[in-house]
Amino acid sequence: MSTETYDPMIYDTMRETANRLVGKYSRRLKQSSNTNQREALLKNISGVRRWVSGIDANDKQSVLDTTNQLRQLCDDQSVLLQVEELAMRLTGKRDNKSDRQVAYV
Repeated sequence: MSTETYDPMIYDTMRETANRLVGKYSRRLKQSSNTNQREALLKNISGVRRWVSGIDANDKQSVLDTTNQLRQLCDDQSVLLQVEELAMRLTGKRDNKSDRQVAYV
Protein backbone atom coordinates (compact mmCIF):
# COMPACT_ATOMS: atom_id res chain seq x y z
CA MET A 1 0.00 0.00 0.00
CA SER A 2 1.26 3.44 -0.86
CA THR A 3 1.61 5.97 1.94
CA GLU A 4 0.73 8.70 -0.54
CA THR A 5 -2.48 10.49 0.32
CA TYR A 6 -5.00 10.76 -2.45
CA ASP A 7 -8.53 11.97 -2.97
CA PRO A 8 -10.89 9.15 -1.94
CA MET A 9 -13.32 10.32 -4.59
CA ILE A 10 -11.35 8.29 -7.14
CA TYR A 11 -12.72 5.16 -5.45
CA ASP A 12 -16.24 6.57 -5.76
CA THR A 13 -15.56 7.25 -9.43
CA MET A 14 -14.52 3.63 -9.91
CA ARG A 15 -17.70 2.39 -8.22
CA GLU A 16 -19.87 4.72 -10.29
CA THR A 17 -18.17 3.55 -13.49
CA ALA A 18 -18.92 -0.04 -12.46
CA ASN A 19 -22.54 1.00 -11.90
CA ARG A 20 -22.66 2.36 -15.46
CA LEU A 21 -21.49 -0.97 -16.83
CA VAL A 22 -23.97 -2.88 -14.65
CA GLY A 23 -26.66 -0.50 -15.92
CA LYS A 24 -25.73 -1.32 -19.50
CA TYR A 25 -26.11 -5.03 -18.76
CA SER A 26 -29.33 -4.42 -16.82
CA ARG A 27 -30.93 -2.51 -19.70
CA ARG A 28 -30.19 -5.42 -22.03
CA LEU A 29 -31.50 -7.84 -19.39
CA LYS A 30 -34.86 -6.04 -19.31
CA GLN A 31 -35.06 -6.15 -23.11
CA SER A 32 -34.14 -9.81 -23.49
CA SER A 33 -36.56 -12.70 -23.49
CA ASN A 34 -33.81 -15.25 -24.24
CA THR A 35 -33.22 -17.31 -21.09
CA ASN A 36 -29.59 -18.06 -21.89
CA GLN A 37 -28.78 -14.46 -22.68
CA ARG A 38 -30.47 -13.37 -19.46
CA GLU A 39 -28.38 -15.86 -17.50
CA ALA A 40 -25.21 -14.60 -19.19
CA LEU A 41 -26.12 -11.01 -18.38
CA LEU A 42 -26.76 -11.87 -14.73
CA LYS A 43 -23.36 -13.59 -14.56
CA ASN A 44 -21.68 -10.49 -15.96
CA ILE A 45 -23.51 -8.22 -13.55
CA SER A 46 -22.44 -10.28 -10.55
CA GLY A 47 -18.93 -10.60 -11.99
CA VAL A 48 -18.50 -6.83 -12.27
CA ARG A 49 -19.78 -6.37 -8.73
CA ARG A 50 -17.39 -9.01 -7.35
CA TRP A 51 -14.51 -7.50 -9.30
CA VAL A 52 -14.89 -3.97 -7.93
CA SER A 53 -15.65 -5.20 -4.43
CA GLY A 54 -12.26 -6.89 -4.43
CA ILE A 55 -10.36 -3.66 -5.15
CA ASP A 56 -8.58 -2.17 -2.15
CA ALA A 57 -9.87 1.39 -1.73
CA ASN A 58 -6.44 2.41 -0.39
CA ASP A 59 -4.54 1.13 -3.43
CA LYS A 60 -4.57 4.19 -5.66
CA GLN A 61 -3.03 2.50 -8.68
CA SER A 62 -5.46 -0.44 -8.59
CA VAL A 63 -8.39 1.95 -8.30
CA LEU A 64 -7.16 4.03 -11.24
CA ASP A 65 -6.39 0.96 -13.38
CA THR A 66 -9.78 -0.61 -12.64
CA THR A 67 -11.58 2.65 -13.41
CA ASN A 68 -9.84 2.83 -16.78
CA GLN A 69 -10.71 -0.79 -17.59
CA LEU A 70 -14.34 -0.21 -16.62
CA ARG A 71 -14.51 2.92 -18.78
CA GLN A 72 -13.21 0.97 -21.76
CA LEU A 73 -15.84 -1.72 -21.19
CA CYS A 74 -18.59 0.89 -20.91
CA ASP A 75 -17.54 2.40 -24.22
CA ASP A 76 -16.94 -0.93 -25.99
CA GLN A 77 -19.99 -1.92 -28.02
CA SER A 78 -18.68 -5.48 -28.35
CA VAL A 79 -19.21 -6.09 -24.62
CA LEU A 80 -22.83 -7.03 -25.25
CA LEU A 81 -21.77 -9.31 -28.10
CA GLN A 82 -19.55 -11.14 -25.62
CA VAL A 83 -22.64 -11.70 -23.48
CA GLU A 84 -24.38 -13.25 -26.47
CA GLU A 85 -21.38 -15.56 -26.95
CA LEU A 86 -21.57 -16.57 -23.29
CA ALA A 87 -25.27 -17.34 -23.72
CA MET A 88 -24.37 -19.67 -26.58
CA ARG A 89 -21.75 -21.38 -24.40
CA LEU A 90 -24.33 -21.95 -21.66
CA THR A 91 -26.39 -23.96 -24.12
CA GLY A 92 -23.36 -26.04 -25.07
CA LYS A 93 -23.24 -24.61 -28.60
CA ARG A 94 -19.91 -23.49 -29.99
CA ASP A 95 -19.12 -21.20 -32.86
CA ASN A 96 -15.91 -20.13 -34.57
CA LYS A 97 -15.53 -17.26 -32.10
CA SER A 98 -15.92 -19.41 -28.98
CA ASP A 99 -12.28 -18.98 -28.01
CA ARG A 100 -12.75 -15.25 -27.35
CA GLN A 101 -12.61 -14.27 -23.72
CA VAL A 102 -15.89 -13.27 -22.09
CA ALA A 103 -15.51 -10.31 -19.78
CA TYR A 104 -15.78 -10.69 -16.01
CA VAL A 105 -17.76 -13.85 -15.58
